[in-house]
Amino acid sequence: MRILKRPLSKKEKKKLIEELKRYGWIEIDIDDKVEEAKVRIEDKGKEYLVYYVNGKPMLWRLGDELIPILCGQPVNAPSVVVDEGAVKFIVKGADVMRPGIVAFEGDFKKGDIVLVKSTTLPFPIAVGKALYDREEMEKMERGKVVKNLHHLGDILFSLCKR
Repeated sequence: MRILKRPLSKKEKKKLIEELKRYGWIEIDIDDKVEEAKVRIEDKGKEYLVYYVNGKPMLWRLGDELIPILCGQPVNAPSVVVDEGAVKFIVKGADVMRPGIVAFEGDFKKGDIVLVKSTTLPFPIAVGKALYDREEMEKMERGKVVKNLHHLGDILFSLCKR
């Protein structure tokens, strides 16, 4: 893994702060040290664009979207809570299926970023994209409902330990 970092200019930082207001789940201050990093995984041929805030990886970019990285910082986002049977699959990268969900927290629409939480752990286990509105999801009995974008134990999570 190769990580190439560069500090954001004040102008770039302001643009990122404005973009984050659209989501409302993480705040960055203009005085924070913000770096943009290209994280290359040579053996898999993958590259991630990651934003470090005060030395900690906080966000990554997927297309035009920003996604929080699960490194212990508070993330104020809507979430789905899954039963313990689903946890072992989700932390291996599986998408969230409707039968595994036991509760919903906050409101969200199709395409929104949602956290995936466990009934027993005090922190999120994954970040995903809602495939349906919350109301629609609640009425469903089966099917894939959240696309897993990032989870504990993946390559992005390993950046937290560096």
